[in-house]
Amino acid sequence: MTQSWVFLYADRAIAEQTYVDLARDDTRSCIAEAVMHGVGDAAESYDAQPASPDPLGQKNEAGRLTIKLKAAGGTLALFVDVRFALRGRGVAMMLFVAPEEPFDAQLRADLVEALAERFEAALG
Repeated sequence: MTQSWVFLYADRAIAEQTYVDLARDDTRSCIAEAVMHGVGDAAESYDAQPASPDPLGQKNEAGRLTIKLKAAGGTLALFVDVRFALRGRGVAMMLFVAPEEPFDAQLRADLVEALAERFEAALG
């Protein structure tokens, strides 16, 4: 599963402040806690780590969340790759979610590239 958001601001200063606010470590933890809340009693724990970002904008941050879920006969890992990017007046946030193993790296890179192309078109 993937989800992306692109925010376009009136000026670069507002975009940069939004990027700084979003790309913080505690945002990754907040996303993990929201996912855990969404799955309810099946959620056991999570780990939030920085990751190497896919190139998208002038500034890029990335993280990988690993959420442990109770499953029949054991535990299931849910991986959530989080990407944040700043490009001009635009800020992007992307989530790539996959069970048992991280989201396919090539597909993730292709989707990030598609988003970068939309950024280019929107920002002229």
